[in-house]
Amino acid sequence: MSKQGANPTPFVEISRADWAELGNATELPLSEAEISQIRGLGDFLDIKEVREVYLP
Repeated sequence: MSKQGANPTPFVEISRADWAELGNATELPLSEAEISQIRGLGDFLDIKEVREVYLP
């Protein structure tokens, strides 16, 4: 995680590795079938990407 320094902001920057570590204890609430139903046209979203990007 980064420190705010001279320019305070309400946002926190978290590395992908730190984010993934937070998600180890979080269960994915969607099945592969549900992910395919909400996938956008031309979007190749899969369950691995959902875990890596959207879960803490």
